[in-house]
Amino acid sequence: MNIVDVIKSQLSGEVLAKLGSLVGESEDKTKAAVGAAVPSLLSVLASLATSGGADKLINALKQVDTGTGGGFGDVLSGQAGQVAEKGGSLLNILLGSNALPTIISILSKFSGVAAGPLKTLLSYLAPMILATIAKQFAGKSLTPEVLSSFFAEQKPHINAALPPGLSLANIPGFATATTAPRPVASTAPAESSGLPGWLLPLVGLALLGALAWYFFGNQRAEVKPVPETPPVVKEEAPKLVPERVVPKVELPAVPDPTKLSIDLTSVFTSLTDILGGVKDVPSAETAAPKLTDLTPKLDNLKTLWDKLPDASKSSISKIAVDHLGKLKELVAHVLAIPGVSEKLKPVLDIILAKLSAFTMS
Repeated sequence: MNIVDVIKSQLSGEVLAKLGSLVGESEDKTKAAVGAAVPSLLSVLASLATSGGADKLINALKQVDTGTGGGFGDVLSGQAGQVAEKGGSLLNILLGSNALPTIISILSKFSGVAAGPLKTLLSYLAPMILATIAKQFAGKSLTPEVLSSFFAEQKPHINAALPPGLSLANIPGFATATTAPRPVASTAPAESSGLPGWLLPLVGLALLGALAWYFFGNQRAEVKPVPETPPVVKEEAPKLVPERVVPKVELPAVPDPTKLSIDLTSVFTSLTDILGGVKDVPSAETAAPKLTDLTPKLDNLKTLWDKLPDASKSSISKIAVDHLGKLKELVAHVLAIPGVSEKLKPVLDIILAKLSAFTMS
């Protein structure tokens, strides 16, 4: 069993399209980011399981829900906000405040997806990955020894899935985290260069008979220059890095406070329109996915907000303060409708918490 293949088999086109929509990226770019993120998270979890953190990982595995596709079904059914919130909490617990930002930075630079959306993507993936791992131990006793053995067995699969040029070697507290294997490209020339060196003397012996004794020494001398092929590999291998690292230089420009103000006001307007249409439980069920879809936009706005100088934050903070009071009144009114609180309160609590962050200058 290959745990990487098991996880990727659940990432259908529909799931990738939904994840792309939630983080604000195209499906192709999301697919590439997921292709790097899945084995990277598995590699770090493997390091955690084999370096004294197995108990912490076991506790996390016991917290995930394995009954709905490990979170994939929840993302598609409009529960993405809850999945992301739980995933973010689990990542902070497992990786800590030092390792998590480093992993986000590494994957962001490698994939070209900005740090904010990349963090959101990891928050969606974490519960899914943990749930898939937990399913492998269904009905079994999960101990540190069993978990360590599982990851030891899966390590070759995980390493093989890491994209070439992606290095996880400098993550704080995870010294044993692996790097993407690249020896395959360098061993091929060695094998191909050794084969003709042996065949030519044999062919010479077969065709020329006694004359091979005379030429055999020259044949051996001619074999020695063949290793000139390794420099070709050395020239090609580094090319992988520039090609992958191109997004690194595409640093985001300084955020435009005016545009940020307009976008934040637009979010408040959308929330007011969505909640204004909630009259009963059916309309609340229709509103739930629309509210969930606003959470990644708020995450993106908060990422831009954090980059603003303090002097530029005051006007945006005033917008948040002016609108938040009215929005809270509307939320209280909507949640008072019978049966609606159960459908909308979790996602509304998340949205209000995110919006409150803009009121602190």
